[in-house]
Order: sequence, then structure tokens, then C-alpha cells
Amino acid sequence: MLDSIGDFNAHGTSWGYKENNQDGDAVETWLESKHLTLIHDAKLPKSFHSARWKQGYNPDLVCVSSELASRAVKEVLDPIPHSQHRPITITIRSVLQATTVPFRRRFNLRKADWLLYQQEIEDSIPSIPPHPNSYTTFTDLLKRSARRHIPRGCQTEYIPGLSETSSDLLQAYHTAYHEDPFSSTTTELGEILLNKVGEDRRQVWKELIENTNMTNNSRKAWATIRRLGADHTTPPTLTTVTANSVAAQLVLNGRSQTRRRPTGEYRRTAVSDHPQPASALTKPFDPEELEAALCLLKPGKAAGIDDVLAEMIQHLGPKAKSWLLEMLNSSFIDLTAAYDTVQHRAMIRKLLDMTGDLDLCQVIKSLLNNRRFFVQLNDKKSKWKAQKNGLPQGSVLAPLLFNIYTNDQPLPPQCRRFIYADDLCITTQQESFHKIEPVLESALQEMSTYYNNNHLKPNPSKTQLCSFHLKNRDAGKELNISWDGHKLLNHPHPVYLGVTLDRTLSFKTHLQNTKAKVNTRNNILRKLVNSKWGADPPTIRATALALCFSTAEYACSSWSRSHHTKLVDTALNDTCRIITGCIKTTPVPCLYALAGIAPPHTRRSIVARDERRAQESDMRHPLYGHTAPPSRLKSRASFLHTVPPLQSTKETARTNIWRVEWHQLNTRAQEWMERGITPTECLASGHDLPWPTWKTLNRLRVEQGRCKALLKTWNYHTEDTCGCGAVQTMSHLLECDDAPQCSPQDLAEPTPSAVSCARYWQNDI
Repeated sequence: MLDSIGDFNAHGTSWGYKENNQDGDAVETWLESKHLTLIHDAKLPKSFHSARWKQGYNPDLVCVSSELASRAVKEVLDPIPHSQHRPITITIRSVLQATTVPFRRRFNLRKADWLLYQQEIEDSIPSIPPHPNSYTTFTDLLKRSARRHIPRGCQTEYIPGLSETSSDLLQAYHTAYHEDPFSSTTTELGEILLNKVGEDRRQVWKELIENTNMTNNSRKAWATIRRLGADHTTPPTLTTVTANSVAAQLVLNGRSQTRRRPTGEYRRTAVSDHPQPASALTKPFDPEELEAALCLLKPGKAAGIDDVLAEMIQHLGPKAKSWLLEMLNSSFIDLTAAYDTVQHRAMIRKLLDMTGDLDLCQVIKSLLNNRRFFVQLNDKKSKWKAQKNGLPQGSVLAPLLFNIYTNDQPLPPQCRRFIYADDLCITTQQESFHKIEPVLESALQEMSTYYNNNHLKPNPSKTQLCSFHLKNRDAGKELNISWDGHKLLNHPHPVYLGVTLDRTLSFKTHLQNTKAKVNTRNNILRKLVNSKWGADPPTIRATALALCFSTAEYACSSWSRSHHTKLVDTALNDTCRIITGCIKTTPVPCLYALAGIAPPHTRRSIVARDERRAQESDMRHPLYGHTAPPSRLKSRASFLHTVPPLQSTKETARTNIWRVEWHQLNTRAQEWMERGITPTECLASGHDLPWPTWKTLNRLRVEQGRCKALLKTWNYHTEDTCGCGAVQTMSHLLECDDAPQCSPQDLAEPTPSAVSCARYWQNDI
């Protein structure tokens, strides 16, 4: 049933605002006291659009009881005419929802008859000549044989994690749900069903967290949550752009501005000047190499553009493998076709000058020749297009080849450059604006000459200017610089490699954006906590480190001395509250100790020390051997001046610093340690308990929870007496005559008596 819905007009980071106001804090405390859960999805549109401020807000909140939180789905509909509010619908679903997918035939490889599949190919392969031109005929043979001997079907509806043992339980639950969705029998069956299905879902999530790097992107995490949690929220689709227009624009982007035919001298590259040693690339592949390559194919991966699965190739017979070997050898040895474009020719020449390996250059040339592509957008495909220049996007080889191609970029005088793939930053330091402008104008002109000679196309419209200084009287002054006839725009907050810069290098804007990112990812943790398959303390902690802390610590060695780091720390405090289940009044040091994560300032300090170590010892570091100029302000000082190099492992250094600060800054440090709150990088004891018990145990340890004495202090309760007649404080809960009793020291292990006490109070505090 729905408990509360309305326009609260309160600001809170949990429902999309940049910061909390007094009303937002009151709403969060009220939700805790009433055992309510806020239903909010950061991916949904804002529910209110202010005509005065031209901005969207979320004043309309929906709160449901905790037992219904995992089943409630919020949807924001299209706006109503003559109203600034959008309608909101709340649907209470059954505990398990089937995932619906479009009908598409898929091979059921588990039921494949590989012997007949292999035999049919062995009988037909001798009639196909082993030549690259016959590859299409070869793939048609594989697909035709696969359709005959591998069943194809499609299950349009399925429930992730549903096994044969839980199917009968699901049927019983559906029967009870249709009779009365809110009855005690339905609720009990739903709990049992979720516990069984949740184990499989939890394993899928753990594998995602352990095997995926989500430092810069959390889309895969959101996609997995939607799939496992039956979230039917669909992102908006583009309707004004077609796949054909995108493909045509990609072809235009690759065309050179200068169509210059290569001269005779350019054509006659002196290959004889490069002694050609014996190369492994000139040798044909042998059967052992082919078998080794087939063993490295990963089953279960999607097919390529030829629609041939890895399993189809791995189950080929001896004749088919022999045919494949001959075809590959003829493909990689006969490399005599002309270059497609001038750009490819120039890159191959630079590669030849660098390596002196003609065979390697011929292989690279073949990878760039005759490339065709199509664009798929909104389930529609464009026509096939030919790409005669550029590099194949998404390949491991592309950034390496681009770095080789642009490795000879000039270094303008009085300037310094920073290059990361195709991102170039040119900096200079002068005494006034008038001295900076001619230096940068000359540098850009030199870069234009280089780009034209190498058939590269700079984009002045995306090039930004920014001046860094502390003169407030010149805060609005802009640089007047043009590039190829285009006046460059001055941007107050340029972004380079994901870091937002500002005039005074205070990093305030960057930290505000980082805080917003962490708050959005905290919503993932809240979804996990409200699900049966994700509410596992180790899983929540691993997710927080992979999503929230990695985002909050990106490039922190450059901004860790900013005075605005508290913005990020506040968001990370909420992260640890979600991990531990503690309420907002919990002391911050206890949050990180219970979560087993060092405080943010300690983690940033160790990252800066590790960066300093790399800067001194690693010649590949961009700042190797660089001496930073002295800085008047400590907040603007480089980490090269403020931290020493790291001498031990990062884990050891974090723990040592944390323990020293723990005893120096906390007057109750010894008392907390007796309750099991210690500064170590592992979860507090009891993390293997069910989530409600673990949450209650932590609240008893820190003496902060929804006891009647605190609720009366917060003006959410009129009485503070317990059922036994005494004042119900957090310490009284351990010695109440109506409940299992334990001592504060029992909470550290925790002992069976402490677990019994936590289970007794878990629905109350």
C-alpha cells in the first residue's frame, strides 16, 4: 500500500538536488523514524519545471513502507498542458517480474549436434577454393549447416536467476498474489521466493563488480540492475537523426581538406634504406598456431559482422581447419594492393621509418584497406559505406597508430604541450595578457601547418581558451586569439581529460560535478540495499569502491589540496551510511571504520604520494624530471611540493596513517574499539549476517538509531519510555528486560547474545 505522496518542497541530494536544506534534513529524519523508503530514480525526468527559473526540480516525493520498496516502480509521465508539474504513477508489482525481449532467433548451442554439423562441412569444404574471395561462401556453408543441426528459438520472457526448484514456488506465489497481493501469505511466499532467486542474482552482481572497471562509466552497472531487478525504465530515443545521416557524416569527417596526388619521390619510398631482417610475419601460419588461436576464442561472445559464432569455428573438422589455414596464409602474404588514401600512405611511411619492418607495415596496411561500415541507430541500419581513411574505432591498435602518426608534432617556442591520444593542450606562462596572445597565435599557426601537411583536420569550434590567474580585477578579461580565421571561444571552465578547470585553480566546479556524480551512483547502492539479491554487506562495499570511491578519487592528486574537497567528502559520507545502514547522526569516523574504508582525505593523500613516486622513478611519467615552480598559496601548490614519495604499499600506508589519526582526533576511540569499531580496511565483524541484522548491529555499536528517546529529541515521538517502563535509550536496548540482553563488548565479535539482541530490535530501530 502507498504510505505518503505529495509536494514536500524540500531540497535533498537523495532526490536530485545539489545540496540539502533544513527541510530536506527533516524529511530524511522523518523517513527514518517512520520506516519509510523514498522511491526515486535519478534517470527519470524532473517532476516539476519552473517557468520562472527555467530549470527542473523534484519537489514531488513518493515514500512507501520498507517492505514494499523493492516492488514499487515510479514513472514520470509527459507534462500536462498549462501545468508545471508532471504526473507521477506508482506501480506495486509482484516480487518477481519477467524480463521481456524482442523476438529474435538465437542458436541454442547446448542442444547442438556438433558431429553432424562437422560432418556436413567436411563433405562440402573441398569444393570451395581456399582464397579470400571465397570467404563469404565459406561462412554461408557454416551458417547453413548450423541452421540444420543447431536448434534456434527465442524466449521472449524470462526471469533472471529463476531455477527449476523455485519455479513451483513462483507458481504458488502467483496464485496467492492474484487472490490478495497484500496478504500475509503472499508476503511470506514472496520473501521465500526472493531469497532463493536472490542467491543467483547476487553471484551475477559480484562477478560484474570483480571483473568490470567502472571508474569512468556506470552504464553497465545500471543495465545489470535493470536486468536483475526487472526495472522497465526506458531511456529517451533520438528521432531527428537517422542512421544514414550519421554514416554520411562519418565519411565526410574522414575526407582530407587537400587532395594532393603523391609525387614520384613520395611514391618511391626507399625501402632499400631499411634493411629487412627475417621477420615472423613473412612465415606462413602452421597448424599449431591455428589450434592455439582457436583455443583462445571465448565461447559465449557475440558473433562478428559475418554472423559466425566462436563455437562454430571451434567445432570445425580437420578438412575445414586446413582450408581455413590456407585461406589465412594467402590473405596475409599477398599484400600488394595500392594504398587507399594519402593519410594511410603517410602513416605507413612513418611506421616504416620508425620500425624498418616492411612486413609489419604491409600487415598494418591490409588492416586499413577496403574498410566498410554501417551505422545502427534506434534499431535501424544505414547503407554500407566505404571508409578510405582514418583508423578503426574501438580497436586496441587505433590509439597506438594515431600516436605514431602524430608523434612528430612540433613544440612551439615558449610553450609546453600535454598530449593524450587526440587530446592536445598547449600552455604558456607570461606576465600579461598582451604577451600571451602572440605566443599562442604563433603556436596555433605552427600547428595548422603541421596538420595541413599531415592531412589532419583541427576543429577550432571545439577548441577552448582559458587563462589562469588570481587577479580578481581581470576576472572577466578574455584572450583575443584566432585560429584559421575562427575566433576561439574563452571558456571559464574547460574540461581536460575529465577534470574541470577554473581561473583560480580552486577546482570548485569540478568538485561540485564530482559530488553530483557520486550522489547519482549512491542511488545504485540504495537500489541494491532495497533488493533481496543485492543487500549483502560485502557486495555493497565492493560496489561502493568500484562506483563511488573510484569516481570521487579520479585525478585527486591534482585537486586534493583544494578547500572545496568537503563537497566530495559529504557525498562519500552518504556512501558509507548506505554500506553500514547507519543514520545521519552517526559520527563520521565510525562510518568509515564500520565500512572498512579509509577516510577520503587519507586515501587522496596516498594517491598523491604514489603519483609523486611515479613522477620521480618512472621515465614514462609525463612530469618525469619536472621541477614545479614555487607557489605562494598552499591550496594551489603541486603535489610535487606537498607530499613525499610513497615508500610502502598503498594499503599499508593508508592503514598506518588512519590508525594514527584515529587515536589523535577521536576522544572516544578506545570506547569505539571495544564495541568492534576499529580503523582497518575490512568490514566490521558480523558482515556475514543478513542485512537487517547487520544494520541494527551497527546502530547499536554507535548508539545512534530510532530509539524512543532520540525520536522524542527530534520531535517525532511524544513518549520516550520503553515497554518495560524505563527510558528507551540506545544503551537501554542492550539491557532491556523484555529482550535478549548483551554487553557493549559482546557487540564487537559479535556473540550469539548480541546477534539475538540485534534481531529482536531490527524492526524498531
